[in-house]
Amino acid sequence: MPKKPKAAQTFSKAGLATRRAWIWLLVRCVPRGRVTTYAVLARALGLHPRAVALALRSNTSPLIPCHRVVHHNGALGGYNRGREQKRRLLQQEGVWKNSGIDMRCILEV
Repeated sequence: MPKKPKAAQTFSKAGLATRRAWIWLLVRCVPRGRVTTYAVLARALGLHPRAVALALRSNTSPLIPCHRVVHHNGALGGYNRGREQKRRLLQQEGVWKNSGIDMRCILEV
């Protein structure tokens, strides 16, 4: 007979979906021409930056501009459509200058 899930396991799965929703909501607030960092989003939500990155990795909606989230040092980080596409999108939005992120474009949430 299969074991019933513990309440803590059930809560953690529901909590994961809620955290992901909050992360995606914050990312949708980052305007065109600006970026934020995994660390800034993590601080705002009391999470680890890797948790933010994992939530963004699972996004498949074009309505959530995950390409606007970068590392604290301006490095691109990952993107489910590839780093080159992320760089192109940021270049089109005026955030990527010559060889990197224009650090003046980083938005603190």
